Amino acid sequence: MKKLTSAARQFFSQSPAHGLEYRIMVQITFRNKKFEVKENMTARDALKKINIDPESVLISVNGKLVTDDYTLREGDVVKLVAVISGGKDE
Repeated sequence: MKKLTSAARQFFSQSPAHGLEYRIMVQITFRNKKFEVKENMTARDALKKINIDPESVLISVNGKLVTDDYTLREGDVVKLVAVISGGKDE
């Protein structure tokens, strides 16, 4: 069995139809809140799942900026940074 990093957790659930199920979750941090999503989904799909507009954040995975089509994997450390705009129109 693989060892899991602090950014991913191992979940087990018992289902009569499927037996024991093994899932890896990826943890996303945004404004001191933590969310968990399944691995192997794109960052865009993960953001939509946790009700965050992908256009409103920058996505950092393992300390590097990535695009929203990045596929989340076991062990990824995902942090979101709010995009702030404004100022004077000229």
